[in-house]
Amino acid sequence: MKLVVAVGGASGSVYAQRLLDTLAAMKPGPNGRPEVGVVVSKAGVEVWRHELGEIPVWPFPRYDLHDFRAPFASGSAGWDAMVVVPVPSADKCPFRPAPGASRLSENTSSVTLAVIGVR
Repeated sequence: MKLVVAVGGASGSVYAQRLLDTLAAMKPGPNGRPEVGVVVSKAGVEVWRHELGEIPVWPFPRYDLHDFRAPFASGSAGWDAMVVVPVPSADKCPFRPAPGASRLSENTSSVTLAVIGVR
């Protein structure tokens, strides 16, 4: 499985940290840890630092919000799902699909099955 984790700017960075820590603790392999790519919104970085301190380094690549060279930017790349956590509400999600998407996260949510973690 290939999974994108998008960290939004709502309060609740601990939920994203818990998910990423859990994924990092899984053993790599066909029945283990999925291939993971991480993208964090600008507000996500600010809120994370306020709530938890610096964002840790995990064993998965982290991509800039505008990096359209990320492997999951294209629907033909075969990424299976996207988890957005935390977000204030689905209608305010910075990662929601948008026509003419200009951010990596918006584009990715258009080409994968997005699971939006609403508090």
